[in-house]
Amino acid sequence: SVTIPTAPNWSSQIWTQKGCKFDVSGIGHCLSGDCGGKLECDGLGAIPLASLFEITLGTPQALDYYDVSLVDGYNLPMVVVLHRTSGSCNTTDCGVYISVGEFREEMVECWV
Repeated sequence: SVTIPTAPNWSSQIWTQKGCKFDVSGIGHCLSGDCGGKLECDGLGAIPLASLFEITLGTPQALDYYDVSLVDGYNLPMVVVLHRTSGSCNTTDCGVYISVGEFREEMVECWV
């Protein structure tokens, strides 16, 4: 679990990483969700397979958008719970059931 502070007019992509090892300088790798061997990705996307959370706050229409996506594949389940000072937000998550022997998707469920 991690808490990420945000600001108005902010957007980001956050993905899951698995099997990571980094040295004290932040250089290393992850078995899945790696971002070029760096701990801090500095705007780089993850190398698939990586479950992904996308968020955009404060669009010109004063709307906020967020979702959990499997566009870059699936490596770990992800649940996102947003907290607001006003209004309401729904929890979003994605679960995928993988046939480990065949590495194929059997069922995908996503909801907001």
